[in-house]
Amino acid sequence: INNCLKPIDIVMDKAQLQPDDIKLIVLCGGGTKIPKLRDAIQDRLCNADMLSSITGDEVIALGAARQCYIENKYAKIQLST
Repeated sequence: INNCLKPIDIVMDKAQLQPDDIKLIVLCGGGTKIPKLRDAIQDRLCNADMLSSITGDEVIALGAARQCYIENKYAKIQLST
């Protein structure tokens, strides 16, 4: 769990952010299925809401689809969540 929290601390330090500055947590990938990891992240960023309206796997798929749309300006697709 600590190995997963360390990158969060590094990024926040480089961005000069405090845990209170984070308002929303969006988890993605297989790690989102580990309750202890979710709890540890929520504890670290205690004032942030954790997005739970979409699964960790769907976040990745939607992000990839949106990035594809952005990079291909001529795409005739409509994205919805």
